[in-house]
Amino acid sequence: MSKRRDITIAVIVTAAVLLGFLMALSLVSTETWETSEINEIPMTDVADSLFNEYGFALVVLGILLTASVLGGIFLAREVED
Repeated sequence: MSKRRDITIAVIVTAAVLLGFLMALSLVSTETWETSEINEIPMTDVADSLFNEYGFALVVLGILLTASVLGGIFLAREVED
C-alpha cells in the first residue's frame, strides 16, 4: 500500500510541477493579441440569448449542479456510530 501511495504522490507532484511550468511559460510569452477592434455586446442581448435560446440547457445545468452539491454534502457528512 505504501508503494501505491508513493506513486500517487509522485504523480500529483509531477502534475503540479508541469502546471506551474505552463503557467510560468504563459507569463513569459511574448505573443501580443490585437486589441484594435473590441466589440461590446449589451448585457440584454446576452440575457435574451441565454434564456430564450438556451433555456432548456440552463434548466438541465441547474439540475445537474444541484445534484452535484447534494452529492457532495452526502459524501462529506460524518457517520455517527
